[in-house]
Amino acid sequence: MASKPRTLTLDDRKFVYALNVQYANGTSTVTLNLFRAERRNRGFSFRFHTWEDAAAGSPLMVGIDLRRRDTGETERWNLHHPSRMRLLILYALEQGWNGDTQVEVVDGITVLEQMGWEAESLRP
Repeated sequence: MASKPRTLTLDDRKFVYALNVQYANGTSTVTLNLFRAERRNRGFSFRFHTWEDAAAGSPLMVGIDLRRRDTGETERWNLHHPSRMRLLILYALEQGWNGDTQVEVVDGITVLEQMGWEAESLRP
């Protein structure tokens, strides 16, 4: 199931993103495709392969509490929330993506861990 593309402005730059989720054998795969608004053919793609809740679906689509390793504080992660999308856009930019290149699927769970979140519990 794909979401309608959404926009987010960060430092006067417009970004477009869409989420797609697929379910199979008790797991979910959420793909986040991120683009600069003016260059929709060169994106940055994340793939979050997680377990699936039989009633709610993918934990990252409905929200799950993750703990920050540096502070020990727990925060709700939901990929529909603009503040989470902002963090992922900043991650892509820090990796050198500027909208002029295509970056194929990056393991989203590993990205969350690199960003300081305890995300191992998301793995199937």
